[in-house]
Amino acid sequence: MKKSGLLFIPASIRSHIIPAMYLADLLADKYEIYFAVTDEILTELVEKNGYKAVRQSGMKVMFGMESDFIVSEKKAKVSFLRLAKAYKNNELFNYRKKELGKLLEDIKPAGVIIDIFSSTDYLVLKTLRPQLNVVFFNPMLSTYRINGYPIVSEGSWLKSTSTKPGTFKKTTSFWTGITQPKQSILAYLKKQQEKQIFQKSGVPEDIIDKDNHFTKMFRGVPELIAAPLEFEVSPNVKQEWQHYLGLCTRLKRKDTELDNSFVELWPDIKHNRAKGQKIIYCSFGTYYNGPNKTLLDFVENLLNAIAEIGNIKLLISVNSLIIETARAIKEISPNVYFFSRVPQLEVLKETDLFITHGGLGSIKEAIDNEVPLLVYPLDLKYDQNGNGLKVELHKIGLRGNFAFETKLDIKRKIEELLLNASFKKHIKEMKNASNKNYTSEYNRVVLNSLDI
Repeated sequence: MKKSGLLFIPASIRSHIIPAMYLADLLADKYEIYFAVTDEILTELVEKNGYKAVRQSGMKVMFGMESDFIVSEKKAKVSFLRLAKAYKNNELFNYRKKELGKLLEDIKPAGVIIDIFSSTDYLVLKTLRPQLNVVFFNPMLSTYRINGYPIVSEGSWLKSTSTKPGTFKKTTSFWTGITQPKQSILAYLKKQQEKQIFQKSGVPEDIIDKDNHFTKMFRGVPELIAAPLEFEVSPNVKQEWQHYLGLCTRLKRKDTELDNSFVELWPDIKHNRAKGQKIIYCSFGTYYNGPNKTLLDFVENLLNAIAEIGNIKLLISVNSLIIETARAIKEISPNVYFFSRVPQLEVLKETDLFITHGGLGSIKEAIDNEVPLLVYPLDLKYDQNGNGLKVELHKIGLRGNFAFETKLDIKRKIEELLLNASFKKHIKEMKNASNKNYTSEYNRVVLNSLDI
């Protein structure tokens, strides 16, 4: 008997697709799994991991993508009049409706799981098929603001001092209308466009969360969070429609775009660890794609700190331009290994300390492998800063300021993390709690309760 389809609409980011595959594994016996992706790299990742990839443009409504849409899909120049036309005629919504309609027709999914950074596809899908079962998937921690607690991007527990709505905002809007009439017209058309989208979808406007600074979230729609509630600042941040699923580590993951030299060098690195040498693994994901000076300065300070500590093998996973530049300006110790990309789960099994930018996926994988963390947030707009706060709060690692960290700062923190056994103790406790509270059976029960 042919299985029903299940469609995942992830954000076009590797770190969002990987945890979504944990969900796919839980559901693969029941459904034919499809991932809607935007490029060949993500297609390879999906297919190598045993699932079907279907292509999409990645265009989203209500996220200010009209200019991109005009250039990439309409092959036209962006101007005030062209933008005004796009808003007035709701062109992007109609385009996305046609695109998703084709996927629904081809796959005939029993349900759709949407990444929270593609959240407005919920409105398009409800326009196309009002009875379709749609659930959100969140690869970060909760993005809702709960009074008294820092939001997901905040690295401290300080009260917000932002201006409250009132006369100032109205006055500013008034003067913007006078001094910047084109922007005011486009803002008005955008607002009217959004009203039309809600009307067509049949979704009430008042369920959208007005205080969510990261994406457009719909209160009451089931949301699956690929993290343990125990890693939040408090269990009180949980909304009643949110379901935490634990670490969601996918042990059978197949990585792509790996550095060819890793396979050759890895046995020697592991052999030296067996003789008492520590392994430190440093990775900043895909945040930097070029020879950024701040990153180069940090790498130089890290190399100098490691040289003073001694008896350490250091693996650094960064882009190839950083590798070339670092080798050109400094003699590299034989105990330092540069790779463009490594199989992270395999490396963490042998790692004593993980230096990371603070992406939640990397932190969860470190917890699962009981590796203390040293977090240097790079992108303060999203969750890395808040993740660093939680790492320190739960005493599973330390954090620092990436742009201003000195060699002595790095050295002191590395030595504390390697010598103080309490970090390892706390991280093991968090892993055990997550494994106990979020078994595969428990998560399947959650999914069944949502008719997935």
